[in-house]
Amino acid sequence: MPPLPTAARPTASISTGTPPARDALPGGAPEPAALTTVFGESCPCGHTVAVAAADAALLLPLARGLTTAAVARQLGLRENQARDGIKRLRTTLGAERIPQLVDLAIRWRLIDPGMVAPIRPGRPSRDLKRLEIGALANAAAGMSADASAKDLGITTGQLAKVLAAARDVLLARDTAHAVALGHRLHLLPNSHPHLVTHESADLAAEAGAA
Repeated sequence: MPPLPTAARPTASISTGTPPARDALPGGAPEPAALTTVFGESCPCGHTVAVAAADAALLLPLARGLTTAAVARQLGLRENQARDGIKRLRTTLGAERIPQLVDLAIRWRLIDPGMVAPIRPGRPSRDLKRLEIGALANAAAGMSADASAKDLGITTGQLAKVLAAARDVLLARDTAHAVALGHRLHLLPNSHPHLVTHESADLAAEAGAA
């Protein structure tokens, strides 16, 4: 049986937890940062991510498997506005693809997977197989189809079938939706993303001391 993936996840662009300067409202009154900025859960070291509230609003619809066009309609945006917001989110969180963006948003506590439901009521028809969980975890880590297939020891064609089976079992619209449902069912790691930075620093320190 192929092992579960061990590829390191990219580290998000981070900032300190200090709220940004407040913008002035008409008349000179300051606008609370909480109205314009959403912060992720702070790492024990104090680092977090900060995203514009308007961009953060895109995350839950994406986690529910909506297309960019559908997200834009739901939020009353033009499609290019939604696309630009998603691009900013991917840059801030360090996500290669939408499934990884959803994974990181959940692990930064920017969205709650408990608010993501399958496309119809009911529990999964069966437990996910080890290979299906591995393929879903690789998608959550932002791996390409080629890299994921190589990691799991299968072909890209087989990978597509494995992911399709996982989506079918989880009643997911797409892979991003499946990632969110995987978190809801506690099938995927939910460790804080910034811990990767600490692990990398620890490994570098050990290598330097050797």
